[in-house]
Amino acid sequence: MTAQPVKITLLNLDSADIQDITRALEGQAPGLVPEAASGDRYGEPSTIILALVVAQPVISALAAWLLKHRRKQKIQIRAKVLHADGTEVERTATIILTDSDAPEASVVEQIVNGLDLTRGAGKDLLPGEADAKP
Repeated sequence: MTAQPVKITLLNLDSADIQDITRALEGQAPGLVPEAASGDRYGEPSTIILALVVAQPVISALAAWLLKHRRKQKIQIRAKVLHADGTEVERTATIILTDSDAPEASVVEQIVNGLDLTRGAGKDLLPGEADAKP
């Protein structure tokens, strides 16, 4: 059986990103504790990482956060994906912001596919998939 993603850790965030994501979650992911990440070997400044349990409200909050950056056409988010079996993979999702009829659904789909969260029950994260169940 394929492992189901259980947690994503967003990498290279700043304080404003953390505040925006936390605000977008509106208490849907209690116990969020951002962590400082040390600078890299080239002396880049420290960034912040944020670990989130993969769920529909979390993915929707990330989509809302990304949509705030509409002045950009293309955004990349880096994350580590921790699966139920303990395997962890680093992924980069490239999000293309367009003027679609359903921009949040488009961004959610790009996040889910870009971070490869479609395994197992993760398919429920795609727009319309969770609603299609009896």
